[in-house]
Amino acid sequence: MKLIPISMDEISFYFVTYNLVFKNNLLKF
Repeated sequence: MKLIPISMDEISFYFVTYNLVFKNNLLKF
């Protein structure tokens, strides 16, 4: 997984994915 996205599409993809994972982790607790 790259720490520095190159294109805006990758930035959007990582941002959405990160939010989904973060919310799912919060729901588990």
